[in-house]
Amino acid sequence: GVIAALILVIAGSAGEYLPGGRSFTVLSKPSGFTVLQRGIEVLPDVNISAVQADVSVSTLGVLDENGTLYCLRGSKVAAVDSNVASFAVAAGGRCIVYSDREGRLWAYSAAKKDAMPVCICSAAVLRDYTVSPDGKFAAYNKQEDGALYLCAISNGKETKLDDSLLPVAVASGAKAIYAYGEEDCSLYQLTKRGASTYMRGGIGAVIWLNYDNSEIAFTSEASNGNLKTMVSSSGKEYEVSGSYAAPLMTVSMRAPSRSTELFSVITCPYKSFDGRLFTGEGIVQFGFEGSRQISTLTVTDASLSDDCKQLLYISGGRLFRSASTDFADCERVSDDCKSFFLSSNGKTLWFEDGSSALYCCTGSAPVRAAEYFDAAAVSPDGRELLYIVDGKVYYCRSSAPSAPKSLEQYAQAVAIDRHGMYVYDGSVWQSITSRGKLVPLAKA
Repeated sequence: GVIAALILVIAGSAGEYLPGGRSFTVLSKPSGFTVLQRGIEVLPDVNISAVQADVSVSTLGVLDENGTLYCLRGSKVAAVDSNVASFAVAAGGRCIVYSDREGRLWAYSAAKKDAMPVCICSAAVLRDYTVSPDGKFAAYNKQEDGALYLCAISNGKETKLDDSLLPVAVASGAKAIYAYGEEDCSLYQLTKRGASTYMRGGIGAVIWLNYDNSEIAFTSEASNGNLKTMVSSSGKEYEVSGSYAAPLMTVSMRAPSRSTELFSVITCPYKSFDGRLFTGEGIVQFGFEGSRQISTLTVTDASLSDDCKQLLYISGGRLFRSASTDFADCERVSDDCKSFFLSSNGKTLWFEDGSSALYCCTGSAPVRAAEYFDAAAVSPDGRELLYIVDGKVYYCRSSAPSAPKSLEQYAQAVAIDRHGMYVYDGSVWQSITSRGKLVPLAKA
């Protein structure tokens, strides 16, 4: 499928830059993750196995390899529980719901810094659970009967919704509950009291929701095999043009996601899908009054600048830019493009061609920065680039992309955030200066 949010195309999985205020940076390594806050390592002595953030990145859930869950909120770090199997951060950031190793479900209040059982019975959870963005409701299956339940976290009041459905998402205030039927891959919308409305069958592997889960977008396969993407808001459905489409996000956005055995749920930082761009089999301008096709070409990668005024996308191996008010017109930037990175302000573009050469484009003509490379990372503002050739680290700026310099250091991966540049030598991440000096990460 098409990726909806492109944060670091060139850097790959070396560094993950979270959205919002960008105060947190998550650096990946074979054995887990390193978490930085404004350039300072958080939990330096903890072997981190999983990280999840809310939409605004005000709250971060961190799980270590021994089953201890931590809550990072602002500059505060709190140990939640030492017997945790899995967890989910509410999209609004006020709550973390987690399952202990006995299968019981708990809710941790990030504001009150305490945990309580989600349901009074504390019955074991079967397969899956989800929490509403406002952190006030949880939906889950219980092991004793496999049925779907909704629980108000504040008082433990539990309601049985259905005998066989799996939880997908709960809207803030539980104004809508979405559930999944395995038999025909179907999607249902339920009320707090269990009234159920069948939405569609043949649901695809990815389901998208807006920030408070009041709107849902999904792909459905008809009996004749045709695919179409639907958006449902306030009980009304609208079709998005194109056989497969995903909400297109801006450079700084990274949408929280939750994966199950059967589907993945992505919470987008949008208040509404109304009028948003969707990308898939062509880029479309979508609105509730209808949709208008912008491009009929197959799009592989796409990204918007943070002000939503510039659109970059790859189609047929070519890189296009559209900066018109309605995105109807476009210019071809390159005839050979494998991946790209657009700065948050849209002023700087870096891209890789099919031969792994690296280019910078700040004006009309691209300038080659490297003949070939193994890995690379770009700063969020697009001004700085780190890349690796034959294991050696090089540095250059967008103001002089054709004049890179060797930092005389060797690394396996590189990353950049607003607060510094980092290299990974195969065992630890370290800061690196533009002159090639290695500096141990500052500890919180």
